Amino acid sequence: MSHSELISLVDILKGSRNKYELDDATSRIQLDRVLYSPLHYPADY
Repeated sequence: MSHSELISLVDILKGSRNKYELDDATSRIQLDRVLYSPLHYPADY
């Protein structure tokens, strides 16, 4: 069985409150939570 790699990029837009994390169990990036505090990403990330 062959394995392949997928390289991906996640854009987090300026003003977004979405927080993404790497799930170690599945090795997938997933939405972890939405930030409800006044904090947000001040620039595109």
